[in-house]
Amino acid sequence: MNRIARYLRLGIAALPLALASGQDLTSMSLEQILNMDVVSVSKNRAKFSRTPAAVHVITQEDIRRSGATSLPEALRLAPGIHVARINGQSWAIGMRGFNSSTSNKLLVMIDGRSIYNPVMSGVIWSAQLIMLEDVDRIEVIRGPAGSVWGANAVNGVINVVSKSAAATIGTLASVSGGSMDPVRASLRQGATLGPNAAWRTWVHHETNGSGRALIDEPQQHPWNTTRGGFRLDWKPSDRDDLELHAEISSLRQDINIFNYPRPLAIEILQTNSSSAGGFILGKWTHINSRGDQSRLQVFDDVQQNDLGLVGTKVRTFDTDFQHSIAVTASHRLAFGGGFRFTSIESENRPQLGFSPTNRVYHVGNVFLQHEWSLIPDILSLTLGGKLERYTLVGSEFQPSARILWTPARPVAFWAAVSRAVRAPSHVDYAIRYPLGPLQISLSPSPLTSSATVKPAQNPSEASRSAPASSCPPAP
Repeated sequence: MNRIARYLRLGIAALPLALASGQDLTSMSLEQILNMDVVSVSKNRAKFSRTPAAVHVITQEDIRRSGATSLPEALRLAPGIHVARINGQSWAIGMRGFNSSTSNKLLVMIDGRSIYNPVMSGVIWSAQLIMLEDVDRIEVIRGPAGSVWGANAVNGVINVVSKSAAATIGTLASVSGGSMDPVRASLRQGATLGPNAAWRTWVHHETNGSGRALIDEPQQHPWNTTRGGFRLDWKPSDRDDLELHAEISSLRQDINIFNYPRPLAIEILQTNSSSAGGFILGKWTHINSRGDQSRLQVFDDVQQNDLGLVGTKVRTFDTDFQHSIAVTASHRLAFGGGFRFTSIESENRPQLGFSPTNRVYHVGNVFLQHEWSLIPDILSLTLGGKLERYTLVGSEFQPSARILWTPARPVAFWAAVSRAVRAPSHVDYAIRYPLGPLQISLSPSPLTSSATVKPAQNPSEASRSAPASSCPPAP
């Protein structure tokens, strides 16, 4: 059986916390910087100065001053992230030198919802169209975080946190464009629903004209994308918070694909690529009289993609629960679990296909994390681990140990040893390459890979392929 990719990381760092926040230091005091809250390290709000990890926070003010017009451009503000633009539509974003258009060792989330593509791995950045005006902050963790967030958090985690609906009351309209940029138009409306609730709705559209090839003849690559959403925040009591998010989106663009007209012959064709889908997410947070916190998040996501090479329809249902309690003044315990259901339906093409065409994947997980304050405000130890079970792979354990020493503010030293894993994608299990009248099926073992060549069959009748060890050619 093909084993899941494993990674072990050992890190140690000393950082001046006052300079790592990414804030405008002329407008913030040192005390304010050290008291900034981040949630991506332990899933709980924690002071920036008490976080044993390489964390960087991109604030709304940073984004506004940079002039960034898209999420990938905003990520260039964080150190340690490699952001490369492949063409007018595609981006390659990674950490620690592992960068490609399908970077599969980086977990990216928007408001705690993973946008990792389970078919090809990585993130389709051209489809992540968000209004940057609604972003509160972007939290970036460099280093493994699998003990809390699970698979794919190998080289780091990016979590985009949007503003609450109460912070976006009123009307916002914006239009922008340029000789090197697409035309963008955004419209947002927010209002209150009584003293304890607020809502906002928004729509954003981008369109880009034709590009030009490096040769004399023009190469058409226009694209259009539209995204709209809704958010409702309700505080039914002093101890409860409810959130409801919903979005729909569509994307259409021209791309180049590989075609195999005859054996061992390859030609490049231009075709249309489209993507459409939406999701609904609900989140409930409760804090009891002792300060213990419970959080439940559920979302249902449907995406239908026509990538030119292959067509897919992916539905993901995810539920996640965690509870954090203060056992004593120096001990805090967090535990929880979750379940993810992913259904993939594929439409095979002559250039590329999957066998079987339809498959269902399940992922279940439980985690436990213990924070121990050895010397209050000076020395702390965090131990944790997450156990996940994957379809066709089995169980994987991702432990972590972190120690933080703060001899004198604003200086802190921390060290960590962690193990993280990468979850295999649908490409890893079911890919097949028909080359003209031939078909290549890659069949890797845990340590080696082999390939077999046989006469090609109709995509719907192709025999089941073994897990693949490589990705299809990039468009």
